[in-house]
Amino acid sequence: MARATSAKQLKRLLDRVWPKHEVVKQGEEHMVSCPFCASTKHKLAINPGKGVFQCWVCGERGPTAKLLEHLHKLDIIKQSDIEAVIYGRSGTTKLSSEIAAYAAPEPPKEVQYWSALIPCVYPKGVIPFSSTVGLGKMEEKVRNITLRYLHGRGLLMDDIIRYNLHYCSKLGSPYHGHVFFPALGRYGREMVFWTTRATFPGSEPKSLHAGKKYSRFSAKNILFNEHLVVDTTVSVCEGPFDAHSIMAHTAIPACPLLGKIMHQYHIDRLSEKGIKMVYLCLDSDAASSQEKLAWGFERKDIKVLHVKLEDGDPNDISPEKLKAAFDEAASEIINPLRFVRKF
Repeated sequence: MARATSAKQLKRLLDRVWPKHEVVKQGEEHMVSCPFCASTKHKLAINPGKGVFQCWVCGERGPTAKLLEHLHKLDIIKQSDIEAVIYGRSGTTKLSSEIAAYAAPEPPKEVQYWSALIPCVYPKGVIPFSSTVGLGKMEEKVRNITLRYLHGRGLLMDDIIRYNLHYCSKLGSPYHGHVFFPALGRYGREMVFWTTRATFPGSEPKSLHAGKKYSRFSAKNILFNEHLVVDTTVSVCEGPFDAHSIMAHTAIPACPLLGKIMHQYHIDRLSEKGIKMVYLCLDSDAASSQEKLAWGFERKDIKVLHVKLEDGDPNDISPEKLKAAFDEAASEIINPLRFVRKF
């Protein structure tokens, strides 16, 4: 877009689309409402002289041709308006080619990697800790970093192999440096889901779950460590590290919720497996969540034992304190009437 004449013509077009818009910075910027986001305030800045725009709410930015194309798609301005005001009737070819360069591409089709026979798969670049053959320098470096992290969380190499943990060494992947914890379904025969934990300092997000293209299931309809629940007692905790600490130091099977929310599917599955008693072992900041969970279990005639942790989560405190907290909970069965809501 030429700057000398098109700047004036663009201002005329802005006056037609937003007749009451604000002009700031000595006439250099025109503030209008953004057509890319839901904001109704004049937060989109257009610089006709430079031929660029930027929204200070949604962050959308680019050349004015991109903005014109979007306004044209929304039917806010017509093709004839653009040609007449910006380029004149003889500029149709120039306008079409400039707009086409910034037309939004079609969204890519969702890729699905799982199948009916293989319900869940790992992303590319994910390697089992049990394999050390053919590793390059980058893979070795990531493996060593993730191993140190796991050892610091209390997992020895035997635990890592037993849980069949994996790690991602692919640069550029959102999972780079993450440790993968697989969920093995009802019978422990095949992976149906996975969750991750970031191991590099300052990595965000800290945890990721298998999305639609990697698993046919979601966190709502799988129960982590379900195949380990073979008795009538189980513990419910927040994450896989907590589950490891509980099972290692109390010998009670533990099912991590992958958060503080337990869905009805989880409660129903434990009830179907004949569970009679549940230890609720969430973090100290999850008191309200524990009450809701306790109410859901009591409705299924499952006794609830509240494990009180004051110094951190199960993976943070010493084995002696964790076992003592479970022993104390065993003597204090929660009264279901305590959680009846008053209306």
